[in-house]
Amino acid sequence: MKTQIMDALKNAMRARDKVTVSALRSLNAAIKYVEIDKGTALDEKAVLDVIRGQVKQLKETIDGFAAAGRGDESDEEHAKIAILDAFLPQGLSDVEVDALVAEAIAETGASSIKDMGRVMGLVNGRAGGRAEGRVVAAKVKAALGIG
Repeated sequence: MKTQIMDALKNAMRARDKVTVSALRSLNAAIKYVEIDKGTALDEKAVLDVIRGQVKQLKETIDGFAAAGRGDESDEEHAKIAILDAFLPQGLSDVEVDALVAEAIAETGASSIKDMGRVMGLVNGRAGGRAEGRVVAAKVKAALGIG
């Protein structure tokens, strides 16, 4: 994964694509920061977690621009998100998440909010990071008839 990121960075530099270079340099720096912090090289799952963190950070920046009435300045951040999304595995569809939730509820025998944590843990483990936590939480609450 890190090799793919570096290759994409080199290609963007050759093409003089400033937005892609910026996004990938920022990603590369974040990966190196985490590696230094942990004292070891990151595996592919950890690199994917860093990418998701970068995407989340960019989305928060976009939200900040919108709250400040400067939504027109978020075009570059949207482009960076698209660049980083290319490195992430495709997310699960709503139908797939619903199926995982139903399966987890049946497996755990969940029936109330007290069981939500167990269901969430099971669904998130099986989703392998391909479903957003807030989406899963909303679907689990709906399936359990909460909120």
